[in-house]
Amino acid sequence: MAEEKGPEKGSDIPAFGATGRRVGDYLLGQMIGAGGMGSVFLAKQISMQRLVAVKILRADYSAQPEYTERFFREVRLLAKLENPYIVQAIEAGVDKWTCFFAMEYVDGRDLRTELAIQERLTEKEVLSAARDVARAMGYAWSKFNMVHRDIKPANIMRTRSGGTKLLDVGISKIINPSGRHTELTSSGVMIGSPVYISPEQARGSKEIDFRSDIYSLGITMYHLLSGHPPYDSPNAMSVVSMHLKNPVPILRKEAAVTPGTSTLIHEMMSKDPAGRPASWEEIERRTTRLLAQFETVPISLADLADVDGDSVKKGTKPSESFPHRKKFLLAAVTGLLILAVLLSVLIFFIRKNRTAAPAAGQGNVVENTVPAGPKTDPDAGRQPTPDSDPAERRKTEMTVLLRLSGERETAKDFAGALRIWQNYRPPADLQNDPELQRNVAEQIRYLEERLRRQSEDVTP
Repeated sequence: MAEEKGPEKGSDIPAFGATGRRVGDYLLGQMIGAGGMGSVFLAKQISMQRLVAVKILRADYSAQPEYTERFFREVRLLAKLENPYIVQAIEAGVDKWTCFFAMEYVDGRDLRTELAIQERLTEKEVLSAARDVARAMGYAWSKFNMVHRDIKPANIMRTRSGGTKLLDVGISKIINPSGRHTELTSSGVMIGSPVYISPEQARGSKEIDFRSDIYSLGITMYHLLSGHPPYDSPNAMSVVSMHLKNPVPILRKEAAVTPGTSTLIHEMMSKDPAGRPASWEEIERRTTRLLAQFETVPISLADLADVDGDSVKKGTKPSESFPHRKKFLLAAVTGLLILAVLLSVLIFFIRKNRTAAPAAGQGNVVENTVPAGPKTDPDAGRQPTPDSDPAERRKTEMTVLLRLSGERETAKDFAGALRIWQNYRPPADLQNDPELQRNVAEQIRYLEERLRRQSEDVTP
């Protein structure tokens, strides 16, 4: 909603005075956006001496009551939403037959502009934006049963501080508990941008819910990661037909992304709403887990043995999350394992020469590989220092678990992922940690549900 460089919020903004155009309490500056119903201007709120964004309804629409009603309805809807990921409403009014709407000014760039500059966004950037959109729409749906119906790159802002804001709820719809809904347009009319529209919107169906927005967000993520939309044509109706009939493309054939991200987007783009993720909370949870793979957290061999021993024994397929480093990682792990075996053999012979032979039946017991010092319990390798931070310890444990579990989930091995959480033994300092226990219990419930759904239906 803003150019890359704008006036400072505390400045006098002399350029605004040069335009001489004032609407209500607002002195208009440059136009920073335009849509079907009107234009958006960067403006100075005179009474508060701050920058805001002001939308001006088109003059031909201002003369028609049905359009002005829609315009003010947009403001009333937006005013209900108090969420850090949604642009905030300030005021609406009429000044000399001009309808205007003042809102929070978001200092940043929308993702359509970012895409034009970068050609495609990184996986981490897209997952972070998708998580914030899920938080915004999860709030809107849980509080007001509200759907957006026009989620697309142009309506997602990246702020200068690195946050995300969702814009333009002007064509939103609220579904009442009775099943009735209030719309800002006439019934049966297709609403939304053709490139990002859901199949049910394309058919003009009245029976839409949050899953329609999940579809649009999936299309948006595909576009941002691949550099082009999954369905594209110069003819808008051809694009709509593709949403209805064409098979769902596989993102990994178009972009170098991790299997988990490709699978998530594929599910979000399901033609059947029932095949999409079941809630905004699930989108937030899965994007959060996928983002964890980009955090640099060391994982020791002891961690792998303790947490994932069962799956390692079964020869589970290694992660393909980073194909360009796969061979290097495999060679490194193989080398470490060979080194560990050689050290164990060497230590065994050293001890055999220094001590009496073990009693019958003990020859196959694996001794502590540290030659000096007393033996410790199995968790000793993970014991923290006295001044270690429990929160950081908890974060490290969860990150390790999420990475290991995520590898199984991307391969649709939900049973293997479930075993990881069920067999997990926390280190001594976290055995009674209530937050860690809650997190583990939540993941177990989630994977049990995924396993149940997998047994009922085959996921694409």
